[in-house]
Amino acid sequence: MSQILLTTATQVQSVRSGEWLLVENPFPVPLVVRTAQITRIRVTLKRPDGTSVTAIAAITRPLDAAKREEGYFCLLKNHDEESVPHGTELWLDPADFRGE
Repeated sequence: MSQILLTTATQVQSVRSGEWLLVENPFPVPLVVRTAQITRIRVTLKRPDGTSVTAIAAITRPLDAAKREEGYFCLLKNHDEESVPHGTELWLDPADFRGE
């Protein structure tokens, strides 16, 4: 199985004293992530300029119950607004969940 596009970042916000970067675009979480019940995953950030980097991501539900139907959110560990420009794609490799 090839990589899965989680979301494309159009809004980001630094949270928790800059330790995490919140990608504010809600997205549906793929079944492979939900069934594994893993909240921290490795993602590949593919930037609009063609560069890419691997990041640790935390997948979280919105705290506001009314917004939970919109989907999940992603927090990126040790990234800032400059490292995740508008249009950056967040990709997941399903092999991470099969122990490969």
